[in-house]
Amino acid sequence: MLKRTVAAVTGKGEITLLEQAIPKLRENQVLIKVKASLISPGTEISSIKNLRASPDVERETSPFGYANVGEVLEIKGDAKAIKPGTRVAAMGAGFASHANYAVIPINLVVPIPESVTYDQAVYACLG
Repeated sequence: MLKRTVAAVTGKGEITLLEQAIPKLRENQVLIKVKASLISPGTEISSIKNLRASPDVERETSPFGYANVGEVLEIKGDAKAIKPGTRVAAMGAGFASHANYAVIPINLVVPIPESVTYDQAVYACLG
């Protein structure tokens, strides 16, 4: 079984890595090999700062992130113009985590034009 590494935050605001099974593809989802992810300067950084200032010992360590880019490896369902090998930008809390592999609903990914790099495209959701 293929595993993935995911960045996670603890109740103390510490960043750690978790190893998880890659979620099974559901209908109309894609598996991407993540090439870059974006840490939000607002939402994510402020959440981490808040946890460091006021730790929540009851909070479970959990994955975070909502914007990444990568290459589609597998598709389940109707993905229209997106095929394996397509470079995509993805977003969505709980899906586009800071990880090396992500399973994303097809409606949360868009193809990246050839003239745009991964490092540039990862900012798409902030636009």
